[in-house]
Amino acid sequence: MLETHEDTTRRLRALWTLHAIEKLDDQALTQLLTDPDEWMRAWAIQLLLEDHEAPLANLVSMARNEPSATVRLYLASAAQRLKREDRWDLLEALVFHEEDEGDHNVPAMIWYALEPCAATDPKRALALSLKGKLPALPALVARRASVTEEGILSVFDFLADQEGLPPKQLQRILTEAQQGLQGRSFQEAPAAWQRAYTKLGTGAEGALKDQLDALAVV
Repeated sequence: MLETHEDTTRRLRALWTLHAIEKLDDQALTQLLTDPDEWMRAWAIQLLLEDHEAPLANLVSMARNEPSATVRLYLASAAQRLKREDRWDLLEALVFHEEDEGDHNVPAMIWYALEPCAATDPKRALALSLKGKLPALPALVARRASVTEEGILSVFDFLADQEGLPPKQLQRILTEAQQGLQGRSFQEAPAAWQRAYTKLGTGAEGALKDQLDALAVV
């Protein structure tokens, strides 16, 4: 029934039954990752991450070219079950799907998987989010990093090394950094901020210049 039935519902019932009686192995589930039916691909991901060894290379390759938003949602959910150090390649593949920008769920699930990574490696998380096509992510990474002094300085270090960031994107990142710094101040301006302020302040005007000056006061 799983292999030959034409009805998706029947195939899913067969899949769930075989899973419940422990008659599905890694190979069978991995083969379903290339099934023509999006729901079979989605549930293969779900079950692989529950009781089986996750075929990480397969998931990353799948995420790069997956046409179904439903399956990309399952992939983003799957990323949350991986060890932090194993999530990067899968997340990088997912953030390049600009068609998910207006989706209510996929960007949020990607963020839930990225958030612990942003806490431990803010620079890498910022680089990943800025390369991608989901514009909300960089600001979220900046806000998460700003929870700790080490994190916010990592953000400033990262920004000081960047070239050609769009002013609106930069302003959103700085806004979140400023929110994260509320209630805190430094006795002396950190070197990371000095570098960032010098770099970003060159040619800055309007709201961006005001924001840089407000952060400089902090």
